[in-house]
Amino acid sequence: MTSTKRIFLGAAWLAALTCQGAFYDFTGGVASTNGWQPYSPLAPFGVASTASDGPAGYRLQSAPSVMPSVLGPARVGSLLPVSMGNFALSFDVPTYSATPTEYFGAAARMGTVGLGTSSGYAFGYDNSVGGLLISKIVGEALQGAIGPGAAAAVWLVPGQGYRFTFEGLGASFDGAVYSLSDLTTPLATVFGSDSSFSSGQFGLLVASQAQTGPADQTFGRFSLNAIPEPTTATLAVLGGLMAWGLSGWRRLRR
Repeated sequence: MTSTKRIFLGAAWLAALTCQGAFYDFTGGVASTNGWQPYSPLAPFGVASTASDGPAGYRLQSAPSVMPSVLGPARVGSLLPVSMGNFALSFDVPTYSATPTEYFGAAARMGTVGLGTSSGYAFGYDNSVGGLLISKIVGEALQGAIGPGAAAAVWLVPGQGYRFTFEGLGASFDGAVYSLSDLTTPLATVFGSDSSFSSGQFGLLVASQAQTGPADQTFGRFSLNAIPEPTTATLAVLGGLMAWGLSGWRRLRR
């Protein structure tokens, strides 16, 4: 990790101490999904989709697209009715499955949500290529990695559980995936930069990577925190800490 990235993560962590957030344990029953707004763009065309919660978690499903060449592949999501800019979020996939062929993950700073109009960012895993990815969404379609460091190769193991973390501070983004059996060492990390969207809604999404395939994923938990812009006082504290650290290092070197 570069020194610039360490400073970014340190600033995000310090700012996050002062903000409020939301935590959803989807295995807690019906009440755990109160406030979530299921998103089914292909429903008007007769494509069945569901957003259901149970002991295993919050399951988002969509049948295959009826006209993939016109409407695109199967996709389904669920969003929270809040809007924010800087953020830190995480979500769990308690039991990963390599089928169906799909991309699943978190949606961030989403706007103009609707068929062919949704915009924002997505962070998640494409099991068709074994890739962790931060992508821009334009016209409801993934546009690919937002930079050379925004994609990483990693093959998740079916039957195991994983936690994904995603942060955005201004135009800078940072993501990672961990095994639920070891939350200290990431299996893969990604980072990138894009200034297209400054705020919007957040949630979860699943999209088929096969034109005629379904979409189906179960999420075990979701947390979201707003990170305020660093204030003058916060920057002063950070400056003091950095100056103290530098002077302390120099004393140790003497």
